[in-house]
Amino acid sequence: MTAQPWLPVDALVREAVRAPLDAAVRRWSARWFAGRSVGVPRLAAVPATERPRGDWRVYRRAAAIDCSRQARTRIADLGLDCSLDRLTLGEADRRLVDAFEREVLRDLSQTVEDALGVLGDWRPAPETPAEPLGRLGGATAGLADDRGAPLLTLALPQACLLPLCRESLGPPRPGEEPPGSRVRALASTPVALEAVLGQAEVALADLKALAPGDVLVLDTRLDGPALLRVAGAGRPVAEGVLTQDEDALALKLK
Repeated sequence: MTAQPWLPVDALVREAVRAPLDAAVRRWSARWFAGRSVGVPRLAAVPATERPRGDWRVYRRAAAIDCSRQARTRIADLGLDCSLDRLTLGEADRRLVDAFEREVLRDLSQTVEDALGVLGDWRPAPETPAEPLGRLGGATAGLADDRGAPLLTLALPQACLLPLCRESLGPPRPGEEPPGSRVRALASTPVALEAVLGQAEVALADLKALAPGDVLVLDTRLDGPALLRVAGAGRPVAEGVLTQDEDALALKLK
């Protein structure tokens, strides 16, 4: 899956992304929390230049979760329909509650990633600490219960959201060719190439005084490469060595 740095800033939070994310969280909430619900009141795009703060963990493939110890207890309270703070838990009880919390968060990751169409074997070890969004940014989704109490934050890399973002951008306007068509049309356009053997610098006043027989020393060794570039462009596209093709000079590319 190829990430695109040119997406519009708001593409990651449009309805094409928000609707399946909301639906996935509702399905997850209905499975685990009887009589209560969890929603997504906050969805925000995060540019590549920002790094969301938090203790991020990846439970499945790509989505990272930041969930505090207090919030995990709140999730267990909702799922078990009790208040754990009022109970005296032994070591075995605590292990069971921890396992329950992890399973709830893993199921959230899987439900959201399936809804977003995340493919590929991106799976690290369970609960791997992670850099949540990578170099191209993405979106963060804040989850809260039906009383407005924050529970956790999901971080979704841009690559996860691309298929849905493309839907939100819509088809090209009538009469407008997609960029790929224009690129293919330009591919057959002829361009002039030039081979640059080397460069030399002279003062502008000396340039007017140059005469036949003067020697300019180039900055290239005799066995050095010649640079190939599009005529008039500054950056070379390749380099090679001079050779001969019958009675004409030729450039053999390296």
